Amino acid sequence: MADDKKLDDFGESDRRRNGGREAVLYVTTENAPTSTADGHQYLNLSIFILLLAFFVVLNVHSEVDTERVRPVMSSLEQQFQLSTGAAPSDVDAQGQEGPGSTLDVVTGIFNAASISFKIRKIDGDDIFIVVLSRRDFDEALSQAVEGAIVQGKPKPGNIYARHARLFTQLSVMLAPREGQYGYHMTVQSNTDDPGKPHRSEIEALKKYQSSLKHLGFLDEVVSYGFTPRIRGEVHLYFQPHAHIL
Repeated sequence: MADDKKLDDFGESDRRRNGGREAVLYVTTENAPTSTADGHQYLNLSIFILLLAFFVVLNVHSEVDTERVRPVMSSLEQQFQLSTGAAPSDVDAQGQEGPGSTLDVVTGIFNAASISFKIRKIDGDDIFIVVLSRRDFDEALSQAVEGAIVQGKPKPGNIYARHARLFTQLSVMLAPREGQYGYHMTVQSNTDDPGKPHRSEIEALKKYQSSLKHLGFLDEVVSYGFTPRIRGEVHLYFQPHAHIL
């Protein structure tokens, strides 16, 4: 009887702790209900199917993007190989698949270099300006000169090699093909007075000219000038070479 009394007291105490409701305890056995486990299995299966569908869709879009940019990236790689002598000299620097417009190529070159820039179209895709901050342009040009191939070996440092590749690809893109010049680039620096630039502005432009010549830019495909109202920026003005004749 004493044992029964203890059990009754325990039950009453347990009911009070649970707000007057009796707590029912199940002992799990092999034949016990497994609805919770089944629910987890169905949930896991649903998540797996959703993830699988997501990656299938992502892969389809990735393939589309890859196909769209492949000609441009192929062109850029061939340009770099030509500049380093790693490809046959009779390979067209613009690629056999056709890289699209010059604007596409230039955009791809700067994107590959991971440098911040903006594009301003002047006349459709034919004439455009690449806008860079003066700080970014000065830094990239300096690092390109440091990363340029010296005695047949590239100097260490990924950032230097990447910026050397940027300017090398630009110079190859502007180089004449079969005696014909395609595009011309004008480096435009800021000046407060276009008719009377300050000595420091002239020296900065001379430095750009010396560095770009060191990186393989021909005098025939690049020119230099001053433009007002672009303080803190450098503009690279691209236009068909025929327009400057």
